[in-house]
Amino acid sequence: MDPGDPGVMNERPRSRNESLFAHGGGLFTAINGIVVGFITLAAFRIGLAAYEGGLMPAQTMAFAVLSVSELIYAFAMRHPHKTLFEVGFLGNPWLIGATVVGIFLQLIIIMVPAFAAVFRVSPLALTDWLVVTLFVVTPFAVNEIAKLALRAVRARRA
Repeated sequence: MDPGDPGVMNERPRSRNESLFAHGGGLFTAINGIVVGFITLAAFRIGLAAYEGGLMPAQTMAFAVLSVSELIYAFAMRHPHKTLFEVGFLGNPWLIGATVVGIFLQLIIIMVPAFAAVFRVSPLALTDWLVVTLFVVTPFAVNEIAKLALRAVRARRA
């Protein structure tokens, strides 16, 4: 549902047999998996420390980080080489809507006691939400910085 890239006709055609993981796609996927895994475990450990071994708050923090970080990461994946600042924030209202709905559902699961009981999560304190928010934007930031770094490397080679 993303609008087309106006510069797509300036690029060389891709091979029909080209994989999704070609031209750095596999590297970005692996990096994202490592970063999301690390931040999810870090959120869990922080939750364990903050609640003195309380398993449910730690699991809730990890659950929130894992699910919402993927929603935010979708914005970085809108273009393989351009950053969100170059592509534009509001270019895909469907993605914005889906992200808002996803985050809203996540909040309902955590904050509404009936849903929290079904999903075995617990309400989080404001400081926990600050940690979750910091971790949630990390994969997005890593990906955007990697795009800029790769662009700089390509410019030096050219």
